[in-house]
Amino acid sequence: MREECASNLRVESLRATHLPMINACNQAKDSAWLQALLLRSFFAIAENSFVKLLPSRNPFCLIALEENKVIGYIVIQPYNIKGTCWSITFPKILQNPKRNTSRDIYLALFKSALEFDSSRSKSWVVRCSANNNEQLAIARELGFQPLKLFQYWNPSKNIKNKINYPISSLPEQYEWQQLTRRNAPILWSLEQTNLSAHLRQISDRHWRDLLNQKKECSGVLLSRKEGTTNALAGLISQPGFKPQEVIQLLRDFAWDNRLSNILPSILSKLPIETSNFQLETTANDLPINEILEKYGWEKSNEEILLGRSLWRRKSTSKLTSQSRALESMLGRLQPQQPQLPTPSLERR
Repeated sequence: MREECASNLRVESLRATHLPMINACNQAKDSAWLQALLLRSFFAIAENSFVKLLPSRNPFCLIALEENKVIGYIVIQPYNIKGTCWSITFPKILQNPKRNTSRDIYLALFKSALEFDSSRSKSWVVRCSANNNEQLAIARELGFQPLKLFQYWNPSKNIKNKINYPISSLPEQYEWQQLTRRNAPILWSLEQTNLSAHLRQISDRHWRDLLNQKKECSGVLLSRKEGTTNALAGLISQPGFKPQEVIQLLRDFAWDNRLSNILPSILSKLPIETSNFQLETTANDLPINEILEKYGWEKSNEEILLGRSLWRRKSTSKLTSQSRALESMLGRLQPQQPQLPTPSLERR
């Protein structure tokens, strides 16, 4: 894939020949991450070649070059195993360009990402910093609409001393289960209750997609009472391939007071010893946010999830064709001659 620009800017798929140029940018963290991404991109190519045989799971990277120097990159990854929705990371610039603006680079990478696997792609999602007006403006210019606002949390340095996690045991009616094929539909229902109908249509996800996000801490908290089993909360990694590990905290849409005492047991599953780690919650989830602040978590950045979809356009055309077919059918039932006069019961 390549896009030529009048200002000597081009976009290519990540290759091994790009790695020395990335190292020259003095971006050690990005270099190590992109090396791992390069290996996974080979699997992505295989998935793209055998669509009917292999599910879509692996990410793909596009590189922006100016005068044969790598100046930025963008990562795209299937947001569902069907490959109909793709997650796009906001482009990152590795070094200041000489003949192009940062906006030119963002747009070139974005447009190339939107064209990737266009035969199957029906929708795309991207996350932007809530405080970065430039990112939001570029995403909106390309047709992305805001869908959800997320809050990120970091464990404080003295979190172990501040928190006395009650991890010994849960009450008898509660059970923490690691994520499996059996309980994935239950955790998926928690995720769906917190999404708008538009976002569910764009993401086009199935409970099997959660199995691709499985981490050691992934699981669901179940409540058993009078023969019924309900999910109260869960942990799952954020969809997409990122350098930083992000774990989502899910709960039912309706607040359950039992979580005030049980939530610390769930937080004990998180890898707080890992420095490259963040916890994700819904920004307007005030009860959860208050509990996290109480137990030593510090607020970090906020991100907006934006989406762009072709589903609506296709569904609209489908409804239009159906309405035309209905009109043609009703047209056949219309009388072909003037109506007969209605008989009157009045005396003449």
